[in-house]
Amino acid sequence: MTQPATPVDWLDDGTPYSAQFQDRYHSQHEGGVAQSVGTFLHGCGLPACWQEQAQWRVLETGFGLGLNFLCTWNAWRQDARRCQRLHFISTEAWPVSADDLVQAARRAYPSLLPLAEELAQQY
Repeated sequence: MTQPATPVDWLDDGTPYSAQFQDRYHSQHEGGVAQSVGTFLHGCGLPACWQEQAQWRVLETGFGLGLNFLCTWNAWRQDARRCQRLHFISTEAWPVSADDLVQAARRAYPSLLPLAEELAQQY
């Protein structure tokens, strides 16, 4: 059974918001990218952990708008010493639509828009 997409609302300050949970998906600062890179990527010790490895696995709970995934994918692609294969596993009880994934990138983190569009094709 396919889970219906959870709608994303946009606050006046431009941040994505979940009315269902009465919470913002991420901060307004740099569209959440700085938060994701600092807290998720560097908090998990990436990319240092995957460097020079044959493969590396990341497990995330709470996919949200996919920002941690997009930041991880972007960092992996830019890392000349990256692992040969990166496995990224994420769970989400209340997924958003592929359109909202792209819309979030377009509005809040346009540098990741090409990756978001590629993700949406596979979503």
